[in-house]
Amino acid sequence: MLGPLLGLAIWFTVVVPSVAARQVLIAATTGFITLRSGWVLWSGRHGRVASHLFMASVFLVCGLILVLRGAVFVVMDPAGILPTMPNAMSAASLIVVYAFAVVLLFGFVLMCNDRYSSQRRHAEEALSAAALVDTLTQLPNRAMVTTRLADLARLARQEARL
Repeated sequence: MLGPLLGLAIWFTVVVPSVAARQVLIAATTGFITLRSGWVLWSGRHGRVASHLFMASVFLVCGLILVLRGAVFVVMDPAGILPTMPNAMSAASLIVVYAFAVVLLFGFVLMCNDRYSSQRRHAEEALSAAALVDTLTQLPNRAMVTTRLADLARLARQEARL
């Protein structure tokens, strides 16, 4: 998908220079990448984690805005809209790009933190289970039996006091 877009970008830069056509290609390419990234995050194995849902939503919204920007270039007069001249579409595009850059970094940190904390929690649970069960027989080991006997003795003392 990206190869033909690159070829078209070179075509509209070297052979038939067209700012509007390049803007449409840029919008299509970045829109495709961000929409696909949003879908990957949304449907991935970590898709139910809040930070992944947040980032998937950010990717999807930004991708839709970028595709809409390309559609506006297709519909409107290309000579009247140049990305180098101040206009509403250029300003809106810059806001989306800046917001996307900031939120992307913030969301990436959130996703890394969520993954680290969930992997750590799973490792701690596995370590706790391994410390109390014999790995070969899956029977309680000495530490578990001693702990449970101590708990039972404590409960018996408490009931005796009542």
